Amino acid sequence: MPERREPSLKELLSDPIVRQLMARDGTCERQVRSLAVSVRRRMAQQRRLTVAAQALPSRSRSHAACGD
Repeated sequence: MPERREPSLKELLSDPIVRQLMARDGTCERQVRSLAVSVRRRMAQQRRLTVAAQALPSRSRSHAACGD
């Protein structure tokens, strides 16, 4: 059985039904692509912040080391 995958943005934007919905909603491909880039950047930033936060010693561990 072939592996299922999510369609790419290019595939989605080339779908005739998606095109009709976008036209109905007054949305163009440029706006959708811009939104995708913005979301990708925010997600990458959030991942970096999460990794950085995990690298910091936890508050409970640092207090335990001090005997508090």
